[in-house]
Amino acid sequence: MRDPGLNTRTVYAPELEPDELTPPAPGDALSDPSVEDLLPGGLAMLPRGAAWGTPDGVAASTTTTLAGLMRTLLSPYTNLYTRLFALTYEARATTLVDSLTDWERDFGLPDACSAFGDSLSERRAALITKVR
Repeated sequence: MRDPGLNTRTVYAPELEPDELTPPAPGDALSDPSVEDLLPGGLAMLPRGAAWGTPDGVAASTTTTLAGLMRTLLSPYTNLYTRLFALTYEARATTLVDSLTDWERDFGLPDACSAFGDSLSERRAALITKVR
């Protein structure tokens, strides 16, 4: 018997929990560092010696003017660390934020069969449904 060529499309649309659509907040010194967390590493990059305030291999003081300058230089890196750590969550569809349009393009969304709307949460729910 010949196949009549009828195609049926089945869409999986589970009820998504609100927590499932919210990316986890950074929670440690590597995911959301302060300038004071980065300061020891920044001071370690400076040359050693009496001219730099580190005679006889003593660690640089965090109260010097040079340490204040290093705090200023390190301040943009706190945002960089936070953003880079947040991007590690983009590897899963349930926690993505910034790469939603890339994921949608890869999975062919929005499509004509999607029952979701155009808001951010609805777009994420449609993507999660498609991935599952």
